[in-house]
Amino acid sequence: MPPSAATDRGSPMKFILPAALTLGLLAGPAFGGMKDAVAAYDRGDYALAMREFLPMALAGVPQARFDLGLMHATGRGVPRDISYAAMWYRLAADQGFAPAQYEYGTLLAPAEAAAWFQRAADQGYAPAAFWLGLAYREGWGVPRSDVDAVRSYRRAAEAGLAEAQSNLGLMYERGDGIPQDEAEALRWYRRAAELGQPEAQFNLAAMLEEGRGAAPDAAAAAAWYRRAADRGVVAAMNNLGVVLEKGDGISGDPALAYAWYEAASVRGGSGSAADQAGRNRDQIAARLSSDELVRARREAQQILARVTAATSAAPSEVPGVSAASPADKSLTLRIQESLRTLGYDPGPPQTRMGSKIASAIREFQADVGAPVTGEATEVLALGLRTAVAARLTLRSPALR
Repeated sequence: MPPSAATDRGSPMKFILPAALTLGLLAGPAFGGMKDAVAAYDRGDYALAMREFLPMALAGVPQARFDLGLMHATGRGVPRDISYAAMWYRLAADQGFAPAQYEYGTLLAPAEAAAWFQRAADQGYAPAAFWLGLAYREGWGVPRSDVDAVRSYRRAAEAGLAEAQSNLGLMYERGDGIPQDEAEALRWYRRAAELGQPEAQFNLAAMLEEGRGAAPDAAAAAAWYRRAADRGVVAAMNNLGVVLEKGDGISGDPALAYAWYEAASVRGGSGSAADQAGRNRDQIAARLSSDELVRARREAQQILARVTAATSAAPSEVPGVSAASPADKSLTLRIQESLRTLGYDPGPPQTRMGSKIASAIREFQADVGAPVTGEATEVLALGLRTAVAARLTLRSPALR
């Protein structure tokens, strides 16, 4: 159905970024304590999880290094610190661990990120394939190519990633990088919508309403608009108001239409969909009695509260956060400071390795269950800083 002069029904949404693609800790069989560590993490025992992950990470297990990075990135078990997360991710990424390659890439500037996404995508890691599609679409660190964007989106979409399915649907709808095919666009939108992706729900509703890719279905369009509106898609909130005002596919309710217009106007700020919703609200207000307006405004507040509660998760970040480098202090001094904080005696501060420092390192390695080498390395320094951040109690200074 074409839009009327007074009620702009919106247009397909823009390409989307993932809401939250970090998948969490991965339980694998390769190392004996990994499942126990992940189980401790899952039940919220982060101190135990840290004690389990740390020796495995120091021993070179890439999954444990990834998991420590994730704990630093999310602030679970340690204060949130992206620089330390990046260091652990990089160690695991250099070992070829696809989730770490992906997560490390998300912390880098766009020009640097694409290469890491490519490495993870080549191993079949769906979130990385999705971000690689975005990189090709926007020209982040790779030549801009809709054809390559489609290829990457498809890999992630076929693996079940809703955001990729939604963006692939939009590529088909627009004919970007692939022959235009509205039926195929509708199919991918539906797959993403059924997984709860709100922009895909809006796009699916718009196509069903207008009869693009399939026969018109006003009732189904209204239902999908409602689902997208409940997730805070402002254009869907406005369009649901239009459906309620006209009675397309559902029973008409002008007061409820006003409420959705009002909620869309408030939530959308100064965006075009919000501006249209504001105009629609003002036009329908003249048809409502004073009692209906009171009810409609009260309902608008309730709608806003529900939508806010449903969309309260932190938004995802576009790549561009720079991973911090280690401190300027020498490796030996950094190791000594951490050992001393943890209750060990590495001797007086010095920049050169000595027997006292080596002995303290061996004690620490033995206490956490890591391979005992007595060697000062950047990996050891990072493990010590993680132990300090997690406030692991290993030795008591008062007893020494």
